[in-house]
Amino acid sequence: LGLQRADGALLWISHHVLPCLPDEQGTPQCAVMSFTNITAQRNAEDRIREQANIIDLSHEAIVIWSLDGVIRYWNRGAERLYGWAACEAIGRAGEEIFAHDPSPKKALEQAAQTEGTWEGELRYTSKQGRALTVDARFTPVRDAAGSLQAILAFYFDNTERKQLEEQFLRAQRLESVGILASGVAHDL
Repeated sequence: LGLQRADGALLWISHHVLPCLPDEQGTPQCAVMSFTNITAQRNAEDRIREQANIIDLSHEAIVIWSLDGVIRYWNRGAERLYGWAACEAIGRAGEEIFAHDPSPKKALEQAAQTEGTWEGELRYTSKQGRALTVDARFTPVRDAAGSLQAILAFYFDNTERKQLEEQFLRAQRLESVGILASGVAHDL
């Protein structure tokens, strides 16, 4: 129940009503009512929802991995990049999602052993079978005592850039062969 205080602030109240003292017909003669101020809890839940919505707006894939390689969070960017809906990915092991790719567990294990962020290039296959090249950044998530709890992963799709680089290098090699052939022909 939302109430507005005199100063204009919104106050969230949880209320419970328990009928008591029924008469001969079973009609309650009174009720015990309890009210609890849940404003802080409701505000915290709203902030969490808002932050989750902001994370979902990101074009990058953001995934939270458990230490045993199970997906705990999968944003919309991950859905767009890999083709798996969050409801299909969350709770599944990485090997199930990326069956044709080298185990993501190896990269997760490397990230878990670092104090800071692990960065590297990884190759995955989307649900539709499309080959992907991603720049990955894994950050260990630790609790207040310093114990490792999870791995926060950001994936940036650079498949097109890598393809363009390969085409450019191929063109350079062909140009070099052409120059070499031209020099040999000239010498002959």
